Amino acid sequence: RRIVTVTTRFDGYIEKLWVNATGQPVKRGQPLMEVYSPELVSAQEEYLIARNGRASLSNGTAESVNGVDQLAEAALQRLRNWDISAAQLQQVQREGKVTRTLTLYSPANGVVLEKTAQQGMRFMPGEMLFRIADLSRVWILVDVFERDASLVHADQPVKVELPTQGKTFAATVSQTLPQFDNITRTLKLRLEAD
Repeated sequence: RRIVTVTTRFDGYIEKLWVNATGQPVKRGQPLMEVYSPELVSAQEEYLIARNGRASLSNGTAESVNGVDQLAEAALQRLRNWDISAAQLQQVQREGKVTRTLTLYSPANGVVLEKTAQQGMRFMPGEMLFRIADLSRVWILVDVFERDASLVHADQPVKVELPTQGKTFAATVSQTLPQFDNITRTLKLRLEAD
C-alpha cells in the first residue's frame, strides 16, 4: 500500500541520475534525477517575458498591464500544473533567469523497487521512471491449516519466528485472503509488521 510511482507531466531528457540502482534506499526530498525539457524552458521564458513586460508597462493602460499580468500568471500556472515545486518556481522568480534543468525529488522515504530511468534517455508524460516502496510496514503472507482458521481473526496480534535467522517479532493479522489450497488444506493470511 505504500508504493509511489515517480512520473512527470511533461516530456524531456534525463541529464543526470542521482539514484541509479534498484534496492537503493531514498529519503523524501532526496534528488532522484536532473531533467531537461524544452517545454519547461519555454514556459519559464514565457513567464519571464511577461513579468519583464509588466515592469516596462508601468506607464501603460490598465488593459495592457492586466493582459501582461494574465500572461505571467498563465505561464506560472502551467509550471505549477507540471508539479514544479514552489521552491523551484521561487528560484526562477528571484533570479529572473531560466533554469535549463529541473531536479526531481523522491516523494517518499523508501527503497527503489523499479527503475526504468537511464541517463540520457527521453521520457514521455506519465511514463514510470521509478517505483519506490516505503518498507517501514510490510506484509507477511502465511499459510494456516484449515482446522486452525477459526482461531484466527482480523487485528489479532501474532508472533512471527524466523528460526534460520534467530529472529522473532510482533505482527498483526490484517486479513484472511480468499485463497484456499486444496492440496495442503491451508488458507492464506496477510499479516502486517513494522
